[in-house]
Amino acid sequence: MSCQILTAAQCRCYANERDVLMLPLMRHPGIVEFIGCREDWLPGGVGTQLMIVMSYERLGCLVEYLKNNTVDWMTACRMMHSLAAGLSHLHTELSNGGKCFCYYSYFN
Repeated sequence: MSCQILTAAQCRCYANERDVLMLPLMRHPGIVEFIGCREDWLPGGVGTQLMIVMSYERLGCLVEYLKNNTVDWMTACRMMHSLAAGLSHLHTELSNGGKCFCYYSYFN
């Protein structure tokens, strides 16, 4: 698992992120899996700690991975295919006439 920890000052961003990640549309092999969220009071009542829990990705953050590694052509093609599939899923209109879904994470 990976966990994004936010402060109470980021409460509005946290609520938006949580609500979006909980949508059934966000379940797709090309999108990192949302596991859950948690809101805890800090010891001594000094504030709230907000957490968003996502599935663990073995190679970590894509941006950091690409900064530190060179990938061969076939690996790059597989990565691009996976990214395109996830983006297509979010940006394609639903078959029942619903609108497409565009999402931006505040924390990545």
